[in-house]
Amino acid sequence: MIDFNQVRRMTMDEAGIKTATEAFMINDPYYPRPLDQTAAGQKLWAVFKEAYLSTSKLLQKYQEAEDKAVEWNGLPERFVEAVVEAQQDLLQRKADATLRAASDTYA
Repeated sequence: MIDFNQVRRMTMDEAGIKTATEAFMINDPYYPRPLDQTAAGQKLWAVFKEAYLSTSKLLQKYQEAEDKAVEWNGLPERFVEAVVEAQQDLLQRKADATLRAASDTYA
């Protein structure tokens, strides 16, 4: 396991989504990215997203069957949305930095 020494608990709420999203984004070489410009990258994200959400649904059903129900309240879907938002933010910051660098060069 990569970075096992950095494993920590996450709460099943918005704070946990933030923690999970940050961890996901920090490990960029290991996870697919939404908004990838390549067809292969887009397909990989779609496969990841589908597998993540379907596995989440299976886990919820398993917990319900074992009477260990946890209120997920759309958290898996919200996590996926948060990753997309984080990727949009990252791309915007990169574009802004490129524009600043270009304007500094020609100023």
